[in-house]
Amino acid sequence: LTKIKKPWLTGAVAGYILVFAVMGWSYKEAWAENKTLFQRVLSVNSKSFMAYNNLGLVAAREGQAQEAVKFYEAAFKIKPEFSQPLLNLFSLQTKARNFDYLKELSAKIDFAKMNDHQLYFEYASYLQANRQLAESEAAYLKAIELRPGEALYYFRLAAVNLAQNQIENAKVNFQRAAELEPANKTYVQMFEQIKKL
Repeated sequence: LTKIKKPWLTGAVAGYILVFAVMGWSYKEAWAENKTLFQRVLSVNSKSFMAYNNLGLVAAREGQAQEAVKFYEAAFKIKPEFSQPLLNLFSLQTKARNFDYLKELSAKIDFAKMNDHQLYFEYASYLQANRQLAESEAAYLKAIELRPGEALYYFRLAAVNLAQNQIENAKVNFQRAAELEPANKTYVQMFEQIKKL
């Protein structure tokens, strides 16, 4: 790859990355161009955590899970307080049910310092999938504390309540999810069913 020698051009490329990220292009050609662009940024600045994270997104989209993990880990290593690669790792590895990996990853994260509702949600989702229900409940509650208007958080918490036979808590949280998103048929139907119990 040709190195970018002019500082202004490096900034322009970095700005271009953000534009691509916001636009969320879905075409194969666009993702290929993104990949080349992110690689070019790293040839200039090997500490670009954004470039590593975005390369992880490209790799994940291409079905290269192991490569994606390496890129996300590199981004986290460079900037531990940057939550996006962690969100991506939790999502990817929870789907793959790599719970041992996520247990080790969780031990490296200062959740309180990051104070990110999405991170708590992804953490709770992993714990739920791993049947650590009490811990999952606590993480969902923290996500809700930080983002009280997110219907999905209440819905997932209600499912954890139900799995622990906490019927009244489940009713409250299914109701809250339905109230926040009354157009969501799943939320409304679940509340209608459980309130009969």
